[in-house]
Amino acid sequence: MATAASSLPNYSELQAVTGTAILLGLCALVVIAVTVHWWRRR
Repeated sequence: MATAASSLPNYSELQAVTGTAILLGLCALVVIAVTVHWWRRR
């Protein structure tokens, strides 16, 4: 387990990248939902 943990990048960096990816994904979902809603209202 120690070798696998040491081979991974820094945990804080990995957490930051994961958090950014999740935020970008949520923003994309919101934009898509708003676009679909606006398109159906037209």
